[in-house]
Amino acid sequence: MASSILHEIRQPLFSIKGYVQMLLLEAHKSGKVDERLVKVHELVEDLERRASSYLDFSRDPDDQMIPLDINDPIRGAVRMFQHRVDKLRVQVHLELASGLPPVRGSFSLLQQVLVNLLQNAVHALQDRDFSEPRHIWIRSRLGDSGKQVEVLFADNGAGIRAEHAGKVFEFFFTTKAVGEGTGLGLAISQEIVQAHQGELRLWDAAEWDCSAAPRPTTVFRMALPVLERG
Repeated sequence: MASSILHEIRQPLFSIKGYVQMLLLEAHKSGKVDERLVKVHELVEDLERRASSYLDFSRDPDDQMIPLDINDPIRGAVRMFQHRVDKLRVQVHLELASGLPPVRGSFSLLQQVLVNLLQNAVHALQDRDFSEPRHIWIRSRLGDSGKQVEVLFADNGAGIRAEHAGKVFEFFFTTKAVGEGTGLGLAISQEIVQAHQGELRLWDAAEWDCSAAPRPTTVFRMALPVLERG
């Protein structure tokens, strides 16, 4: 489903990007650059990159699938977001198990899934007062069966309202303000994980095994099959 939707929106994206670039050029000439135009241009380019990456993968998934340590795309995603989390005083806790068996996947797309989760977590945290603790936890571990590698991704932001919990993976569903989200990130992330024969879902925050405060309000669980040795 993601491929057909992205194909449909790609051409309008090109047109929007072209018009925005023309407006930015005129603004530069006049010396009055509207930051809102800059933001729109950044959002369009981001969506365009995501669309291209996923469409390339959907056309020939085997070409991008390699054995990898799930901790590598986790660290890559955190590095990409380090400046923003530092600016917002968000503490990122990496609890990554060592010696995990490899999974078979696309590094760039799994990293994109984690970037999408980071974006949502940061958005949920940014409205908290600076005097209140802001935390993101990322755990990797071997599943109980030994056949899956799991990533638990949590934050102590505003949480997801009960009436929204069943919709977060729907295409174009978003609770963000206009201009702050497309409603595609989680939907595409779920399809990427499913294309890896895995699962991405909301997890019960009450099951988070931590007695210390603060506790997470939102937890996502990603599970990927362990690479079988041939």
